[in-house]
Amino acid sequence: MKVVLFLEILVVMLGCTGPKPLQQKDHEESEMTASNLVRRVVSTLAGRGRSGSLAYEGVCTSNEGITDSFRVGSTEPADSPVQALRHAFANERRLSVKEDASGRIRVVGGNLHTDLLDLRISQISFHSEENPRDAMANLVTLPQVKAYMQSHRIHFVNAMNGLAPMPKGAHLMTTLKNITVYEGLDRIAQTFPGVWIYGECTDTSGERLIDFTFIEF
Repeated sequence: MKVVLFLEILVVMLGCTGPKPLQQKDHEESEMTASNLVRRVVSTLAGRGRSGSLAYEGVCTSNEGITDSFRVGSTEPADSPVQALRHAFANERRLSVKEDASGRIRVVGGNLHTDLLDLRISQISFHSEENPRDAMANLVTLPQVKAYMQSHRIHFVNAMNGLAPMPKGAHLMTTLKNITVYEGLDRIAQTFPGVWIYGECTDTSGERLIDFTFIEF
């Protein structure tokens, strides 16, 4: 029941109003698109207690949102997270999944630009943030990040999606130097286990819209 409740909260946070929520066994034979990609990745990792990331290229909508057309199927409960997601992505060549040296599960979709995630930051200080949303907001609104986005015509769809999660007792208080945005997101996930999500699209004018979200388990 805990997984079901978690997914219901996730639906509210991501504004999902279309397809039905996933069931506890994570067995759903229907094809899924858009927000269901996020729910499939998050539910698979949360059910197995594994942190990771999802970064994907989507399509800009008329109301400046991001959607996608990835074909995602069901997973097998007994599989490892990598095997489960590969099973779910069997009919979608644009999605890939792997486990990196840190043990985190990485899902990448589409022809993704990584320049912003690879942007190197001279220094960032976390001041005892008690949830991942505040920590991520600190990271993605740094002057270096904002200047890079402005010079490269990159704009937020919504910098922090959903409500701030309730504190669970963890606090992030550290200063990091010479790290990438990618490494900063991973540091947040080290303190607050979960999945960080980066979505992007390019509109008709050539501007890139991006969205950062963190789902804590």
